[in-house]
Amino acid sequence: MTQALDPVVFVTLANRLDSIVREAMQVCVQSSRSATIQARDPSASISDSKVRLVSIAQGLPVHVLTSNMAIAPIPDLFDDIAPGDCFLNNTPFLGCAHHADYCFCTPVFCGDKLMFWVMLRTHQADTGAPVPTVYLPFAKDVYEEGLHWPCVRIQRDYQDVADVVRIATANIRIPEQFHGDFAAAVGATRIAERRLVALIEKYGPEAIGRFLDEWIDY
Repeated sequence: MTQALDPVVFVTLANRLDSIVREAMQVCVQSSRSATIQARDPSASISDSKVRLVSIAQGLPVHVLTSNMAIAPIPDLFDDIAPGDCFLNNTPFLGCAHHADYCFCTPVFCGDKLMFWVMLRTHQADTGAPVPTVYLPFAKDVYEEGLHWPCVRIQRDYQDVADVVRIATANIRIPEQFHGDFAAAVGATRIAERRLVALIEKYGPEAIGRFLDEWIDY
């Protein structure tokens, strides 16, 4: 039987993940452009490589407690996930809920080993729907709710996929504001990625893996 992780290390890692996810959400709030995000509508979470939810920032339960569901389809859709990637998902058919809640999902690696996923879910001010709102109770079908992002890769090697961003800005009424919120959300996941990589380097991937299993059991 594997010896349990030192209790001090266990508590330290649990609280470190909590601080990382809180920092990510705060960075997004302070860096965003739209009032919807600055009103603290975003949420942040960390999942492990098995897409088990391991840490959440304070937020609406429907936002944070389902956030790993938005990540889960990505490994099935891509066989070339790599450091520097970021994916955007907002479709209800792939684990999301409210169409305007864009989920920015960033993988975190140790070498070539996937260790974590960071997710920022941010409520958009506009999604390109036929009418200028993100609340459409009279929409006849999902296509009236605006642009769909079914786990689309929006960054590769830490650079925006330019044609994808161009599609978004061409179909959203407030492109400058959208691009500011886009950068804030992706940047927040990068801050969390940096903190998690430092954590892995300090404690080692084996200790982190043991912690994650024990944390889920706990």
